[in-house]
Amino acid sequence: MPQQFSPTQSLVFSTLLIPMAEEVFSLAFIGLFVFILVLMAVRYNWGKTEFAGYYFGLIPIAIGLLAMIWHSTAYQNSDVALGLVFGFWFIKTLIVLATGFFLVGWVMHLLNNFFMDFSRLYSDGTVLGFTIFLLFAVLVLYLYLYVFKKRNVE
Repeated sequence: MPQQFSPTQSLVFSTLLIPMAEEVFSLAFIGLFVFILVLMAVRYNWGKTEFAGYYFGLIPIAIGLLAMIWHSTAYQNSDVALGLVFGFWFIKTLIVLATGFFLVGWVMHLLNNFFMDFSRLYSDGTVLGFTIFLLFAVLVLYLYLYVFKKRNVE
């Protein structure tokens, strides 16, 4: 069977199309879960702390499990890969919920797919190390600019 995409086409497809589709799907579930939590909070008269516990606890776990389900076809033979999928989506959802800004998750997903596929398609160990470093640097920069600096201003 002939290959459908060239390596560059595959990289563009997995970098631009897949993350956006998955993020919109994830955002729909996040919205549904938040709506259900708000309804439950009103019905059972939860306090802010109790609501925040469910908000930051249950929603990231639910999205992480959902991500594991829809990535199970791609990583069906690797429990480690599915665990990493859960961890990535859990952290990404925490950041999206904390900021209320969906684009943060999309950019994280875009960068993750780009660098992982780039290193897979072009098989260079240095690229993988650079990828991990760059993803960590972007996360630290984001936390500094939008979380820690914002706390100091308030």
